[in-house]
Amino acid sequence: MASGQFANDVPSDSAAIRVRTPPWVSAACADARAFAGVVAERVRPGQRVLDLGTGTGLLAIVLAKAGIDVVATDVSAAAVRTARENAVRNGVRFACYPSDLLDSVEGRFDLIAFNPPYNVRPDTPLANIAKNLVRRIPWVQRNCGRVMPRAVVRFHQQLVRRIAEKAPRHLVPGGYVILHAFASESPALREAVPPGFEVQVVEPAALRPYGTVAMLISPPPGSTG
Repeated sequence: MASGQFANDVPSDSAAIRVRTPPWVSAACADARAFAGVVAERVRPGQRVLDLGTGTGLLAIVLAKAGIDVVATDVSAAAVRTARENAVRNGVRFACYPSDLLDSVEGRFDLIAFNPPYNVRPDTPLANIAKNLVRRIPWVQRNCGRVMPRAVVRFHQQLVRRIAEKAPRHLVPGGYVILHAFASESPALREAVPPGFEVQVVEPAALRPYGTVAMLISPPPGSTG
């Protein structure tokens, strides 16, 4: 399963990573930075990681700075451009291209990391600006994980189902998906995972202030490779 030892030579502190965040691209908020650190601590030397829905490229940059082989994708062309620009700003390089979840992904990975978007409609500049403005409200930052709108939960369930459907063909044996989720929605997301998959919900200390968890989703034995 996905437990394993943390790689001591992979930096888990993402605070030093400086990324530009245009208002039409999902911001690298504190919870996203914490999740980046959680993923980085789980990566072992020599592993390959897919940063699915990269946004600003924060997670991919953290891993690339540690010498990890990482590929980044996003459904938003604006996010892809932003991630590429932020990679240059931080002195790293990695493949980054558009993909609607796993639809255009090539190759296999040890980990697929995904931090789902909060919006429930296709990304548009106006929708992302509105979403990012709302998420900057202190009350929302403190309580969004405890008052998840049902529409958002249903949208996240759809994303989980789509990822699980194609994940086995993009994971090496023993590989898994690590999903950033609000604790309040994790039971519903577990229900969206197809039968035969193994799901483990972990609560790293770094995520507790934000009311979020990491869900480790492993395909059925023999379905990868």
